[in-house]
Amino acid sequence: MANGDFRTPGFFRPLSDWTLYLNYLLGGFRPAGYYAFNILIHGINSYLVFLLGERLKWAGSDRERRQFAWLAGLLFLVYPFHSEGIDWVLGRGASMAALFGLGVMVLAADCRPGYLTAAAILYFVGLLAYESEAVIPALCAVILWMRGASRKEIVRWVGVLGAVLVVQMVIRGVVAGGVWGQYERAFLGMGWRQYAGNVVRVAMRLLTPPMEKARWVGAIAVTAMGVLGIVLWRKGEGRMAKGLLLMLALTSVFAILASVSTRTTESDRLLYLPSVFLCCLLAFGLVCPGMGQVWRWLLASIMVAYMVFFLEKTNWNWKTASGITREIVGAAGEPVKGKVYLINLPDEKDGAYIFRLGFPQALLIAGRDTGRVVVVNHFSRLEWLASPDSIGVEKIAPDEVRIGRVMVQRTGVDSLLVDGRFAAGREDRVLYWNKKKVVPLVVP
Repeated sequence: MANGDFRTPGFFRPLSDWTLYLNYLLGGFRPAGYYAFNILIHGINSYLVFLLGERLKWAGSDRERRQFAWLAGLLFLVYPFHSEGIDWVLGRGASMAALFGLGVMVLAADCRPGYLTAAAILYFVGLLAYESEAVIPALCAVILWMRGASRKEIVRWVGVLGAVLVVQMVIRGVVAGGVWGQYERAFLGMGWRQYAGNVVRVAMRLLTPPMEKARWVGAIAVTAMGVLGIVLWRKGEGRMAKGLLLMLALTSVFAILASVSTRTTESDRLLYLPSVFLCCLLAFGLVCPGMGQVWRWLLASIMVAYMVFFLEKTNWNWKTASGITREIVGAAGEPVKGKVYLINLPDEKDGAYIFRLGFPQALLIAGRDTGRVVVVNHFSRLEWLASPDSIGVEKIAPDEVRIGRVMVQRTGVDSLLVDGRFAAGREDRVLYWNKKKVVPLVVP
């Protein structure tokens, strides 16, 4: 990005890459424009979820259908476990693909003459944003079945959208040398037990925040999802419940194949499209059984409060990661005659990316001399969890100290040997991140 190349390495996502370039043209590297764009897309998506909810056909009253649509849109707006597609600038591909995919589904739910052409155009554009868009023809088939469309009409929609998908696959193969980018290795690299475990992980992450050592939570999440499905299947309007459950399953396939993290928010973007139908199912569960208005809105308020709490918690995590990024780039760019050796460069903050990738590019964007900054080691999340709240300098020998797993030895009056590989002299500076701030190293 620093050299003017906005393409996502290893993937074919020109639409999201172009929007990044547009943001750059309008505001350079100032983050406000990028965040505003992501938030705007999510707001539009929430409105499209509302429109989709209005157009789905089921045997409820006009009032119940209206409440269902409002609740679905509201729950999706505050849903906390797909924030990577909003908070992370590069995660916008998932939300942009959902934008066009939801547009296609709204058209399918109306299914008026001439809509199929517009849907095909939207689908083609959406495929340029993110790979999860591939499932849209199957979703449209379910929506058409839910509204009672004829078999001929369903085949026509699936055939046209399927042809668009084939054209896209050919373009991807020619231009990018592959169909699914770096995901192809993940799709083909697991055994059936891993995929079965991914089903549990996806169910867990759709309903609960990331956490350490909580396999029982996954079992509870799968059980809760099953109970919700059975209740809606038996007490709700059958075709609506079946359709929503089927669309949730279809949109979850991509996340199941690629896998999601149950310990951090990493890969939450894969849950962006599935969360549409989870929120629809939750809204349908509140409206469908015919519970009283007081209980309906009480439960809805509890759900919204639960989601807002974890949404803010996730946002704070990304905000903290951004603060760490700014501090490290600033400290690494302070004037120095020699080199800056940086110990414990953090990779991430519970899934919020810091410098797992992109540190040289961040220095270039900030106008720093990358030739003067040397990264001694990366500080992984596991090291973060295993280390104390603040990493100090531990004296090992009269002329040797340790900072985390990095050893620093004094080899002369003004010289240090860092990590057994780097010789730092008088004009060099050695810095380390102690989990709170960047600190200059002083060897006693």
